[in-house]
Amino acid sequence: MNQTPLPGLYLGMMSGTSCDGLDIAFVKEPESKVEFATTAPFPPLLQEQLLALSDPGWKGHTSHLAKLHFDFPKWAATEIERLCLTYFHSTPQKLIRAIGFPGHTLAHNPPDYTYQIGNPAILANLTGVPVISDFRSPDILFGGQGAPLLGVYHQKKFEPHQPCLVQNIGGIGNLTLVSTDVSSSPPLSFDTGPGNMLIDQAALLISKGELHFDNSGKFASSGKINHSIIKKWLKEEEDYSKRPPPKSTGKERYGHTRFKQMLSDFRDSKKNINQFDFIATLTEFTASTIRDQIERFIPKNHFKTLFACGGGASNPFLMSRLKNDLPEYEVKITDEVGVSSSSLEAEAFAYFSYLSLNQIPIDFTPFTGSRQPTIAGSVSYPNHI
Repeated sequence: MNQTPLPGLYLGMMSGTSCDGLDIAFVKEPESKVEFATTAPFPPLLQEQLLALSDPGWKGHTSHLAKLHFDFPKWAATEIERLCLTYFHSTPQKLIRAIGFPGHTLAHNPPDYTYQIGNPAILANLTGVPVISDFRSPDILFGGQGAPLLGVYHQKKFEPHQPCLVQNIGGIGNLTLVSTDVSSSPPLSFDTGPGNMLIDQAALLISKGELHFDNSGKFASSGKINHSIIKKWLKEEEDYSKRPPPKSTGKERYGHTRFKQMLSDFRDSKKNINQFDFIATLTEFTASTIRDQIERFIPKNHFKTLFACGGGASNPFLMSRLKNDLPEYEVKITDEVGVSSSSLEAEAFAYFSYLSLNQIPIDFTPFTGSRQPTIAGSVSYPNHI
């Protein structure tokens, strides 16, 4: 371990399941002060390829997978260089100490495996900056779920606002309990179920492939919720919803196969299907799974505030359903307390890259169930070092 951890500017990235772009955050560590954050939209071809590979029914050749493993970090390197020059008038090599690059998750099925695409050595050599990647594998090796990893950063970022709950709504939803009162509320973080994943697939269907997410919840707000079918879907969730944390889930559960089943259910219950009713019902189902997990696993009467972040926090219809379903909580978006709801995950990987580069173990044990703290991630150095 380094005697003195290296402070400075670290860069974190996150690519979500909707594949609309790459979240990028420049963060000053160890204070985790965000200097700049943005989302770089994926080029259409790269977006198309990532979406295709994320489909469990993908039947492409392994050469396509291998090419994307190179193309993704090549494109990311050009975006990093562009942002460094535009906003900092410098180069990545001179500006950034390390890059946290988790890649794009194609498969996640603990305790057996997790797989993210994106070659870190390519990114390191094109930017001239050490790249930390593969954050999840060490955790799974030591018995953890490999996800969600955000609980560690949520504890750091929201400590001034504790006790509180932080609900990230990315492709998958995950919840973190933030409290210093460990006797009554020990550290906890786990996946609650679907976040935007089912909603995104419905938006793609309604827009005939033009939109990969429900922009501002406009589709859902035009429909009516079918509460009876939500009860059926929640019943089908019980093999996951009743399982105590630590736990994680992903597209293996809420991908295209599950989406088609739910669409079929909706058609069975209403022959003249209204697609806006369908997406409204999926949105309420997502909010209902969050409510269900809070009711099952969060100590009652100890928490009054829930902060929402991730892409779902930008969906007013989903936020309105959360507020309706959780009347005992004050539901806020993290931006209301100065924490960006859109860049929080990318910020977390900047923080993890700081810890990993300096060989500081990260204690994911309360959140993922890992048997021990780990130095998360592998370091790829550029050749000039």
